[in-house]
Amino acid sequence: MQKLTHSGPRLLLAALLSLLVVAPLAGTGPTFAAPAAQTSGALPTSPVPDPHQAGVRWFAATGHTLRGTFLKYWEQYGGLAQFGYPITEEFNESDPQSEKPAFVVQYFERARFEHHPELTGTDQEVQLGLLGVQFHKPDPPVPDLGNMNAEYFPETGHHLGGPFRDYWHAHGGLYVNGYPITEMFEELNPVDGKKYLVQYFQRARYELHPENQPPYDVLLGLLGTRLALEKGYFGSHADDNSWISGKVMITRIQGGCVFINYGDNNMVQPIGDGWTAAESAGLAKEGQSVVVFGHMAGPNEPRPMCPAQAYVVERAVANTNASP
Repeated sequence: MQKLTHSGPRLLLAALLSLLVVAPLAGTGPTFAAPAAQTSGALPTSPVPDPHQAGVRWFAATGHTLRGTFLKYWEQYGGLAQFGYPITEEFNESDPQSEKPAFVVQYFERARFEHHPELTGTDQEVQLGLLGVQFHKPDPPVPDLGNMNAEYFPETGHHLGGPFRDYWHAHGGLYVNGYPITEMFEELNPVDGKKYLVQYFQRARYELHPENQPPYDVLLGLLGTRLALEKGYFGSHADDNSWISGKVMITRIQGGCVFINYGDNNMVQPIGDGWTAAESAGLAKEGQSVVVFGHMAGPNEPRPMCPAQAYVVERAVANTNASP
């Protein structure tokens, strides 16, 4: 992961089609003892009991702890309101942006913390993952409008104004959030199904919640939760079946049936436009590990003849964390 500065040397990210410059992080960060990868059960999201240890915070809401540099960073740059609760313990995960060896990360509702041991003792030892970039490719740059009420960042070609500007400066600025990579626009949040006025940054997505009183009218999107879902870190399915993680099975019964097996031989048959798109994207091959988002088919929805409950897929992604 590269550091960010407002004016220092910058490296082009190939995936951004030369539109986004990621440069070294600016600002001053924490320099505390490194976290250690914890054992948290079969899944990274499996809760752990309160260890009752000095210097360790345990959150009953999710059953997870915070310690070391991650705890210091969390407290220094906004805490619960900024990052949300921890939804995993620390664990080793491969860097999704490179072929570097696995390193220690921890997922939160709204972010992923990364420990960079090669930077131990510096202000870059803890960094946020580039989840904003991961979930939204940077929009093409726009010209500087000369708006006195907004800042323009020539590094990415986007403005920052209004309540988002105030929040950005009050919550770590460039060091924590990165550069804006879009203008403000309306978007449907796939985690809660609601539409918000949003703006993407390299490391975050801001959402405007006018129903809340300041300073809680701006919240970070649930990108940590969303990424953990797509990686299968929560297990095989949601309690309300709003997502299911499993492997594709293809049989010849009834003239040919496609199922998703999500553990203990629980199976659904994926249907709908989202699954058609998944087939076109090559996600419907036998043995493919996928996460599908949608709902169980109701009485007034199509029910194919295959011997499994139909599942109406709105969206599907490959589960790159699944075991072979």
